Amino acid sequence: MHPADIKAAIEKKGKNMTQLSLAWGFGDSTLRNALRQPMPRVEPKLAKYLDIPLHVLFPDRYDHENIRIYPINKIKSKAKKRRSHCKKLPSQFTSTKNGEKS
Repeated sequence: MHPADIKAAIEKKGKNMTQLSLAWGFGDSTLRNALRQPMPRVEPKLAKYLDIPLHVLFPDRYDHENIRIYPINKIKSKAKKRRSHCKKLPSQFTSTKNGEKS
């Protein structure tokens, strides 16, 4: 669903996004952020409030069984960042028996 449609559905129920977010114990802009980026703690509450399945509200984030879809690219990029942060060569990590570098 388009974020404007979700916002309109919330307003039809008599609340705005800030009021609803604060009522759930989140920050005032948490619900607005959930429309732009994945927030697994907020999305199910919103779906229940609007009485719309998760896969209809967020088709790019949930499949038809309402199971979270994790983007593969983000997982790969995190692994790549972990590998590339160290500038030492593998040979520089070897040491002798005394604990001195070879």
